[in-house]
Order: sequence, then C-alpha cells, then structure tokens
Amino acid sequence: MESLDQDFQSNNANQLSVTRTMREDWLSTSKWAFFISIVVFIFIGLGFIIALSLTQVINMMQSMSGVENPVLSIMGSMGSALTVFYILVLGLQLVINYFQYRFAQQLKRAVQLTDQDAHEQAWLNFRNFCRINGIMIIVMLVLYIILLGSMGAILTSTMSN
Repeated sequence: MESLDQDFQSNNANQLSVTRTMREDWLSTSKWAFFISIVVFIFIGLGFIIALSLTQVINMMQSMSGVENPVLSIMGSMGSALTVFYILVLGLQLVINYFQYRFAQQLKRAVQLTDQDAHEQAWLNFRNFCRINGIMIIVMLVLYIILLGSMGAILTSTMSN
C-alpha cells in the first residue's frame, strides 16, 4: 500500500504516498467510527423497544391529562401509523449505520494488513454512508415540514370550531 494510485501510470509527482502519520490517523479514525457505530446500534435497539410501546404511551398520556388535548388525540388516532413510520426510519438508520460499521472494519483491516482492496472497500462504504445519510436527512426535513404544516392546519381548524 505504498501508493494509492497504483494503476495511475503518470509521473511520480502525481502519486499519493502513504506515510506513517496517515496510517496512524486512519487507524484512529477506524476505532472512532467503530465506537460510534456500536453506540448507534445500541440506540437503534432502544428505539425499536420504544417503537413497540409508542401507541400505549400516547394513549396513557391522553388519559392522564384531564383536559382534552387535540394534539394527543390526533397522535392517538394515528398511533399505529406513527409506530410503522418510526420503525421504518429506524430500519433505514440501521442500514446507514451498517455502512459506517463496515467502513471501520475495512479501514482497520487495510491499515493493519496493508490491504489495498480493503482500503478501497472501506472508502466505498464511507461514500455510501455519506450518500444515504444525506438523502435521508433531506427526505426527513421535507417530511417534517409537511407534518408541521398538516398539524398546523388541523390545529387551526380545530381551534376555529
């Protein structure tokens, strides 16, 4: 793994040489990426547990408040849909985090064994992680704007009656 541009047959000035500092930084990056992916896997697991009890929690909140709350009544009627949506979001986050986990494992393997294929696979996984994460963020922002707009419209129509 002396040169990341092995197939590039130009002059030596255009080749990227791997230094000891780069290897140490890549190893440190792989350790942090692995740690963060494990923490996110734990939070996703907790999220699945919360998702399974989401409808019951909403119904309990509605019954505990003595006053009729229009937001809780709307959420109570959409409880199963919210649960399914939340589980889909968690599933997508699981896939995204799996790319980060694979990035960490492949990068560690590439540095420790000086494996060029593992290095390329690591950065491919990182690219997929960033791409899917960016798409998910844009989609979630659009869905939140739509949800806030619809909730606002429902609340204003409820308040006017």
